[in-house]
Amino acid sequence: MVKVGTSAEIIAKKFWHRGDRANARDLFDLCAVADAQPDQIAKASPFMVKHGYACLTALAKRAPVVKREFEAIGVIKRGTFKERMRQAESIIGPLLPQSLEDRYWRSGKHLNI
Repeated sequence: MVKVGTSAEIIAKKFWHRGDRANARDLFDLCAVADAQPDQIAKASPFMVKHGYACLTALAKRAPVVKREFEAIGVIKRGTFKERMRQAESIIGPLLPQSLEDRYWRSGKHLNI
């Protein structure tokens, strides 16, 4: 028998262990789970705080590369990179301490997307 993690466990592990090195697939997975199982995002949210700011900043800073990688994901209902970045910002932003959330928005990095 193969034990399979829940969506919450998968998202939590991605963020906890490598959220500061997030990639296009991580963005896709976060948004796919948010669309299909929003309750799982709520369960994973405590684990997103550790690297939440670094995740958003890294994705925004590398937007041209991440966008190409995101568009290469072979899924029909993927949404656009910009839509999914906004969704990720709306999920992760409120979890961050106010000072980090403010810092992210003031940095202007999100404007490059």
